[in-house]
Amino acid sequence: MYTETEMEEMEYAFESCLEGRLRDFTHGEWKENQPQSKSVEGCHDLQMYDSRWTRLLLFHQPLTDGFISLMGQNVQLHHTKLFRKGTEQGIGFPMHQDAAWMRHEKDSLLAAIIHVSDATEEMGCLKMYRGSHRNGHLPVFSEKGRYLDPERYPISQAPAIPANRGDVVYFHYLAIHGSDINTTKKVRKSVLVQVRDPSDINIDGQHNGSHGQG
Repeated sequence: MYTETEMEEMEYAFESCLEGRLRDFTHGEWKENQPQSKSVEGCHDLQMYDSRWTRLLLFHQPLTDGFISLMGQNVQLHHTKLFRKGTEQGIGFPMHQDAAWMRHEKDSLLAAIIHVSDATEEMGCLKMYRGSHRNGHLPVFSEKGRYLDPERYPISQAPAIPANRGDVVYFHYLAIHGSDINTTKKVRKSVLVQVRDPSDINIDGQHNGSHGQG
């Protein structure tokens, strides 16, 4: 989907967003059980910091065509996000549904993860329970972390989705997904684009009025 030249640009844009903008994305009680693990860091609305993201994410026709093929022509940006999972003990995230943060009436939201680096299973790649988006909205196990019951939905039982640099994975916001610890000496880099049908209404008000909303 992306050329090597585009991926090089994306990596430069990724690095340009890091200084002074990253925050800890690991929040929840499960982190207390992994005291040696490092945080997963990230930031929102990347296109506000570097114009390359506008071209590589928002105006990238192959990426947009993927969304259109899954949900039709009516596609609106919800937000973009960057993830940086550190080396050797880069913490994972329990299985969860994105809907826990941004529930909508029509459940129209889709996401695409663009892999800025390789993502092997040892690097804590994405894991997902296939077909789980059909289960609807599930109760969260932790109000703070908004993840699902780790005993009922263990990371270890979810199929891994390893990816090469430049690969893109699309999924619905009800899909149960998470990731494990990065045990390698390589940083795992990825960005996410979340979209919705613009006629869909946000129930809990989260992300409403975001300057990333397009």
